[in-house]
Amino acid sequence: MCARYVSVQNLIVGLFESGTYGNTSGNFWPGLVQSHNVTPSEGTFAVKYIGGTGRDVDTHIQGPKLFEGEIVQYPQHFRFLAWAAGSNVDSGSPSPYAHLITAIGNNVQTAFTSGAINPFLSFGIEETNPTPGDGTTQQRTIKGCIINEWELAGAQGEILTETIRYIGTSGTSQSGTATAINAFTYGTGTLGSITDRPYIFSDVTLSIPSGAIWSPMTNFNLLVRNNLLNRHYLTGSRDAAAPAPTLREIMLDIEFDGHSENHGSIYRTFYEGGSDFNTFIRINASTGSRDNIIALSGCRVLDPLEMPFPLEGINPWTVHLQAKSITGSIADLMQRYNPY
Repeated sequence: MCARYVSVQNLIVGLFESGTYGNTSGNFWPGLVQSHNVTPSEGTFAVKYIGGTGRDVDTHIQGPKLFEGEIVQYPQHFRFLAWAAGSNVDSGSPSPYAHLITAIGNNVQTAFTSGAINPFLSFGIEETNPTPGDGTTQQRTIKGCIINEWELAGAQGEILTETIRYIGTSGTSQSGTATAINAFTYGTGTLGSITDRPYIFSDVTLSIPSGAIWSPMTNFNLLVRNNLLNRHYLTGSRDAAAPAPTLREIMLDIEFDGHSENHGSIYRTFYEGGSDFNTFIRINASTGSRDNIIALSGCRVLDPLEMPFPLEGINPWTVHLQAKSITGSIADLMQRYNPY
């Protein structure tokens, strides 16, 4: 009888970059993963030629390889934001450790990647579904993963959701034993923790501009998009080169109940007046140990500014913001976001 791959047996392990792009060394707890989906591409060419077999395709040739993946999880930390932005500085001592996240350009060399082309820090993902039979375990490892999109979403009364969309340049499928993560406690290096609760709706406050808290917010969605550019150079390999970040986009969509306190500023000053402003998202799970600030500067209200007049309920407003830059001042109990 065949072994069936049942979802309750699924295992996901993160793999650190070794210091050379596309190579891994060490592992980490990726978080409270809800789903992981990889779309592999073998780049197969369908070839037809004159003198072939009539109307049908004559032959197939495997071409450029690429792997696009998506991780959806409940965040316990903001390590993936640091890797999406490009730069992170770890510091501090326990209770808490500090992580300063900065968005960088392509002209800034990362401290952990060697070689002539210095891409943003990569990572690997190993997914395993074990079965009782020998040689039947389903396992796939994707390496050289760079974050194309990082998204954080929150809704009233719910757990925050983090979505990481990445592009990887090498992958293998095999039957093997899942890599063991030996420790799940904070403060023991870089691994992460399975025990700390994820961030939830009641941790979040939004300030526009600066100190004014928007109390009636019902939903938010923060997106950092790197618009990665893929290249398959003529180097004797079907694998792609390290994806290169191009134009960065930082978008924040906010839904909230219409209210008088901020109506004038959001509509007349920021939308009609066209003024830039700063926005702060504070995520405080525990004051003094797990409190974080994501700062967006140079924000502008974009079209459409949605202020419908429904027949019932509270008037819903939706504001779309675009920021010029993003930084993160993160305080938690994880010692290092960086690999070492």
